[in-house]
Amino acid sequence: MNACDVCVLPYRDSTTSGAAVLAFSFGKPVIAPAMGSFLELVADGRGIAYDPAESDGLLHAMQQVVAGTWKPLGKEPGVGQRA
Repeated sequence: MNACDVCVLPYRDSTTSGAAVLAFSFGKPVIAPAMGSFLELVADGRGIAYDPAESDGLLHAMQQVVAGTWKPLGKEPGVGQRA
């Protein structure tokens, strides 16, 4: 977890996610499908929810992170992050 910037959870079916909770315990945001409890888990800047029915939904969410168009809450330069 320490080596990643974002934890990607490409679930097709899930009711809960220990992996998301683990990522949060390491201070990592998650990219997860907009289903079940993930919508609540990624709220407030803790991650991105993508539409799992959209063929490129996961790709677009990851591209937002790579392009820098999405910043997780509390991750502005100088706030616990290397510049």
